[in-house]
Amino acid sequence: MAAPHTPIDSRLLPWNYSKHYLLAGSAFLAIILFFISFSAHRHLNTTAPAAAAATGSRFSISSASACTPRDPQVIVYNRIPKAGSTTLISLLSHLAGKNNFTLVLPTPYYSHPAARNAVLTALTTGTRTVICNHFNFPEILYGGSIDASNINRNTQQVAYINVMRNPVDRCASFYYYTRYGDRNKQLKKNTIDQYGNFTLDECVNKPYDEIKTCFNCKSDTQALAFCGREGGDCGRATADEILAQAWENVQAHYFVGITEDLHGTAEMLELLYPSFFRGMTEAMEVTAPKKVSSSREQYIAPSEKARMVMEKWAAVDMDLYTKVHARYIEQRKACF
Repeated sequence: MAAPHTPIDSRLLPWNYSKHYLLAGSAFLAIILFFISFSAHRHLNTTAPAAAAATGSRFSISSASACTPRDPQVIVYNRIPKAGSTTLISLLSHLAGKNNFTLVLPTPYYSHPAARNAVLTALTTGTRTVICNHFNFPEILYGGSIDASNINRNTQQVAYINVMRNPVDRCASFYYYTRYGDRNKQLKKNTIDQYGNFTLDECVNKPYDEIKTCFNCKSDTQALAFCGREGGDCGRATADEILAQAWENVQAHYFVGITEDLHGTAEMLELLYPSFFRGMTEAMEVTAPKKVSSSREQYIAPSEKARMVMEKWAAVDMDLYTKVHARYIEQRKACF
């Protein structure tokens, strides 16, 4: 026989506890939820700035490191063609004696072993040195028969600087310089024989696939100056890889100024490396910028239509320049 059913006293059910206990439980639960919410909100507020700093540019407006003076043993300036480097070399020559440093111009151009050897020699002898010429950043650190490990171990003693120029303006200057600038006559003749004697507009207004027959400015010259990976250069990298690696190297290693604001660039160099560049802005007041092509009668500025075509052509350099320009402006605002 089944056991007799025993009725359940409804007063013992949870939902029929006295009003006093229900109110106490609700209050306790509310307190717990408040502290959980407060803790989560506090955690977000304390971690968000760190996350922003980790994902933002190397020099944020709130970062004191953007304006902190440094005193390296060696400064490397792997100058970019047609980006104001002739003016800066003139200024460096003027400052070398006054500020007691040696200006070294390794030759020939893009001789990475020569540049690497110059850095190692300066580190070994303890000579304050600015090393300046056309060479790409990574090749002075890796490769070749010279052990460059000392350069990597002396990261506080080696600083890197450069100057970028709007790629359209740089290409226009390069286009006319290689044909009519202050260079070897035979080299100018060779350029005209190979690429033709067109105005810039005549060249870039050709069908897009034919532009390369007359336009001798590469799309990634400036990006390649900063690109490079351990063990080799970026010669076989895709455009996206070149841009990504160049931007990574800029943020990790460089102060990069802007040709369009050489005076401001000089102010930043004086601030960051005073023992080398003290008096640079003053020297600029009496040193006219060196223009080696745009003052010539053959130079005809590109039309707006031509500029749009050139922006597309130099897409890699345009992307990097946009990032570098924004970074430079951000750093200037933080320091002045």
